[in-house]
Amino acid sequence: MTTYNRDPEDGYHDLGEDTYYGLPPYPRTRRQTCCSFSWPIVTVTSILIILVGLIATATFVFWPTQADVKITNWKLNGITIDTKESESILPAYQLNVSLDLLVEIVNPNYAGLKYDTLTVRIDYRRDEIGEVQSEGAMIKARSAANHTATFNLEGDDILGNAKDLVVDISKRKVPLTTYTTIDGALQLWFIKPLIQVTLACELVVDPKDKVVLEQKCGI
Repeated sequence: MTTYNRDPEDGYHDLGEDTYYGLPPYPRTRRQTCCSFSWPIVTVTSILIILVGLIATATFVFWPTQADVKITNWKLNGITIDTKESESILPAYQLNVSLDLLVEIVNPNYAGLKYDTLTVRIDYRRDEIGEVQSEGAMIKARSAANHTATFNLEGDDILGNAKDLVVDISKRKVPLTTYTTIDGALQLWFIKPLIQVTLACELVVDPKDKVVLEQKCGI
């Protein structure tokens, strides 16, 4: 082993074999400090992400969707005209309609739908004949139910369309418009969003043979 002897005056000193020098700790860089993990923050962030995901999923699943209402069958029991005396020179005409409806109500929601009433209004050439109601029911989630109802309407006096009514009766083509409305609410725990759907149908009926000649429905 080669030994080097240096002159102390030259700034060199010999180190003994048993001599140790402690170095100061290496300073941490800013990058190492900023990237250190904080487990409480990570845990809280994860919980918030999970909660937001659950709320978004629940909102998507339970957000109220309008029910689908269809009239699958019509049965015209009778349509008559009564003539009554009036203060006017012309007689007053009263249109009476008896109608059976088979209504299909589809509940697409993930909660039960309870509707209190089913209302049907019938118009003749924009003149209201009358309006009747029947009791509602409960429809389970993601299911459908049929509602059968009979409506006997004794119409109000029709003066403005009296001539048209006589002509329509003679042609055996009487135009009617029905408005079928359900009023209900979804059964979502303590929240009960309201659901209201109205189905309008334009009909042409034969008063003699008691049949529906044409029908066109839409919400």
